[in-house]
Order: sequence, then C-alpha cells, then structure tokens
Amino acid sequence: MGEAVVIAVIGAAATVAAAWIAHRTRALKTVPEPRVGDPHPRRPRELSFKAHNARFVSADRSRGGRLVADRTSADAWEQFSLVTVGDGWFRLRASDGRFVAAGADGVLTADRDAAGAERFRFVPQGATLAALQTSAGLFVSADADQAGYLVGDRIEVRQWELFELYPTGVQSAAPGTLGEPK
Repeated sequence: MGEAVVIAVIGAAATVAAAWIAHRTRALKTVPEPRVGDPHPRRPRELSFKAHNARFVSADRSRGGRLVADRTSADAWEQFSLVTVGDGWFRLRASDGRFVAAGADGVLTADRDAAGAERFRFVPQGATLAALQTSAGLFVSADADQAGYLVGDRIEVRQWELFELYPTGVQSAAPGTLGEPK
C-alpha cells in the first residue's frame, strides 16, 4: 500500500509540473518581443541621440552620410529609425532611408540602400545613458579627437561612448533625462 501512495504522489507531482511548464510556455509566447533591445519598453523606435559633448548625432548627406555629433538641435538629419532584427539587435536607418554601416576602419556612415549585415544595439549605462555597440562587439565613440565623428572601434565604454536617447521631436531636455515628446 505504501508503494501505491508513493507512486500516486509522484504521478500527481509530475502532472502538476507538466501543467506549470505548459502554462509558462504559453505565457512566454504571449510576451511581446523587447523593443530594439531596450529595457525601457515605452521608448519609441524613432529617435535622436546626443553624444557626451551635448551635441546631437547627424547623418548629413553633404558629408557623405558620415555620422557626426555636432548639432545643437535635432532636425531632419538627426532623426534615426531603429529597425528590429531580433535578440535585442537593430539596424539604424537615417532620415533619408539609408542604413548605417561601420566600415573596415570603424567609421559609421549612412550610405547603404539596403540594411545589409550591420547590426547595432544600445547597452544601458544607467537610467538615462546608453552605449551603442556594433555587431562586431565594439562600442561606438563620438571622439573629440576625430571632430566628433562616430567610430565603432572601442573595446570598452568610457565617456566618449555614452549617448543620451531622445524620442523623435525632442529638441532639448534637462541634463540626465531622456526628455519628453513635444
């Protein structure tokens, strides 16, 4: 009789465990995919971003699409779209529809007609800052020694690799905040 009770208890435990696993699996399937690798789900997919020098990043066609942090406000050339590719990675598209790629020298340029293979992700660095990482695992810098041009060649995050993210349409915000849409 003791063996029958033990078998019944084990069977009941297995049934409960199977039901719990099935429930968790269904629950996981209903959770929406994270937005562009960002832990802040309300952050929009279109944004502008500022470098450590308090200048917005631009992809101005008159400079061949090279990304540079030298603008005091976020106008058309400073707007970017994040096109999700999965697992927290995205492709970065400039306002003219061209995609950003890091060349062999690491220089970021919005000069691709198709998304290509270049992927990026934002790596949170506190509540309001993020580092931009390339698919090669290197971090993007707005190096003052390179006139603020963005280069993806850093192995660690320091001051020049920090960016502040702004929803599209935000011109300015208090330091240390992400700003609010107008």
